[in-house]
Amino acid sequence: MCTPMAANKSKYRPTGAAKSPEQYRRLADQCRETARTALARNERADLLAKARLWDLLADRVGRPPPRPANKVPKPTR
Repeated sequence: MCTPMAANKSKYRPTGAAKSPEQYRRLADQCRETARTALARNERADLLAKARLWDLLADRVGRPPPRPANKVPKPTR
């Protein structure tokens, strides 16, 4: 969830540990929802940027791992 940090209310940080793409997407949605009610333009921009990062993380976590390349052994001399 995006919650205000004590030192600076215009900065937001996630709470809890997200591990699945769905959890990251939920965090992104929460940041976007909070941005809709934010009064300061820079606060909205920060929250929307964080939402984009959560979406990117969801995409990365949701991808299957890359397949190892089929390496052809070099001929020995």
